[in-house]
Amino acid sequence: MNIINWIVNNWVEIAAAFAAITQGARLIVKLTPTPRDDAVLASIIGVLKHVGLTSDTIVKKPSNLED
Repeated sequence: MNIINWIVNNWVEIAAAFAAITQGARLIVKLTPTPRDDAVLASIIGVLKHVGLTSDTIVKKPSNLED
């Protein structure tokens, strides 16, 4: 029960850490030429999107900017 209270009290920091790690990994993957790390990151991002822990699922692009 103590861990649940800690997670509830620190969920903002946990989400920020996930976002920072994900963005850092995206930067590293863009800098490397191999497609293998792209595939690994894509699968990790897919799992995080399914859970709802990526900035892509939180921040939506306004519809007037899609053109």
